[in-house]
Amino acid sequence: ALGTLEVRSTTGADYLFAAPRLVAGSRIDLVFLNDANTNGEDRNLFIESVSVAGRVMLPTAEGVVIDIGPGMEAFDGLDLVPGGIYGGWIPWDAALRLVVK
Repeated sequence: ALGTLEVRSTTGADYLFAAPRLVAGSRIDLVFLNDANTNGEDRNLFIESVSVAGRVMLPTAEGVVIDIGPGMEAFDGLDLVPGGIYGGWIPWDAALRLVVK
């Protein structure tokens, strides 16, 4: 894991992580761990883009997937949907999976 952060804002913000040099084929998983729907308030995560070495990767790009499930289920490859299906929103506990090209 490169890092963990707690997102409390309801407005957009940039989050930076120092990463080792990522080469073509490297996988990046952005994991959302605390989905909730309480008293009509639905908590989701929106990913606009990921930038690696000046290359912008979009969650809606071809080949990007969301692996749905809490905990380790977000990495099992069993419940996959295309990353673009919700336009960058992650509405469940899940991992958004991108591959560096």
